Amino acid sequence: MKTMNKTSLAYDEQEKDLAIRIAAHKNYASIKIENLIADFVCNKNRERVCDIGCGSGNYSSLLSKQAKIYVGVDINDELLRRARNTTIEASNNNSIFMKWDMNDSFPFVDQSFDLVFSAFSAYYVNDALQLVHRFHDLLNAAGNLCILGPAPGNAFELDQISRIVFGKSATNEKDARLNRIKNEFLPLTKKIFGGCVLKEFDISLVFPSVHEYSQYYMATPQFKELLTEGGAPDKSTVVGAVGKLSSLRLTKKVLLLGAERARV
Repeated sequence: MKTMNKTSLAYDEQEKDLAIRIAAHKNYASIKIENLIADFVCNKNRERVCDIGCGSGNYSSLLSKQAKIYVGVDINDELLRRARNTTIEASNNNSIFMKWDMNDSFPFVDQSFDLVFSAFSAYYVNDALQLVHRFHDLLNAAGNLCILGPAPGNAFELDQISRIVFGKSATNEKDARLNRIKNEFLPLTKKIFGGCVLKEFDISLVFPSVHEYSQYYMATPQFKELLTEGGAPDKSTVVGAVGKLSSLRLTKKVLLLGAERARV
């Protein structure tokens, strides 16, 4: 199985863009992602939780409430700053945040955590096999892994918009990331953990206006990467492209990949 990509799949997320997308999901999604993961990560004895690719701390409060120690890891200073502020505002004093690249070996002793959580981040790594091995090493006996990411067919409407705006649906990097949870992480997790569960959820959004839809699209990695390749389109071009969609619905399909470290 090929798991190493010659082209880097990393993406330098911007706090403002991420905030726009998070707000849209909270306001317009049919199902809240927090509700999807709650059954998997909550109401279990979690001494130590590691959140890989914690971003701006969108799930930090949920996870830190279930643990004595929560560690959030991300490569982006701006997002980590926001995550720290979020936990301070929530009075969660058990949280630690650190800058780290998940392409590198983690600076933790093996079997340090009861839960390793990675939401919408693992598929940006260059070597999936290496990352799953490292996740396995981080977990103690019977510790749990939870990975969230897109399912095939996710946000296909954005491809339609991109074809109008840029003349192509997406970059090669975006296409490569889209199917990684199912095609790479699923078989690797089965092999390394000895078993896992994969669940798919529809959390589609319905925007109240073309303007809101356009704002979301322009905050996506898909748009930003195409922007780098093909120049800056006028905002009216984007609005016009969104207006050509059959509806203001954005299909969002999410996969939850869960596994338990085998007891030894």
